[in-house]
Amino acid sequence: MNKKPSNAQIRHAKWVSTIKDCETSGLSISEYCRQHSLSRNAYYYRLRKINSIVSGQAGALEQPVPEKKPITEQDSNAQLIIKTGGVVIGINNDTPTELVSRILELVGHAG
Repeated sequence: MNKKPSNAQIRHAKWVSTIKDCETSGLSISEYCRQHSLSRNAYYYRLRKINSIVSGQAGALEQPVPEKKPITEQDSNAQLIIKTGGVVIGINNDTPTELVSRILELVGHAG
């Protein structure tokens, strides 16, 4: 039996491809959305939907966090330091706005 994919499955596959393309483009999410005439709200909505679908599975789509040295309160580059649950998060002027928003969202849900 050859079952045709539903419209929802097609949309899901399209957004998975779009999100992966954005992640590998080297562009900020804002710039990628602008260049591809996408709404940032729609992008983040689909990212949350896809993450909820694939949570618990290997390869969940999440924003990569660059590996850096541990941040301490004495770190002169951090303009803002957030401590929560034994984790120290340092934010400076070079931190992408999308990453700051995601961090604040996650910290809000953790508390």
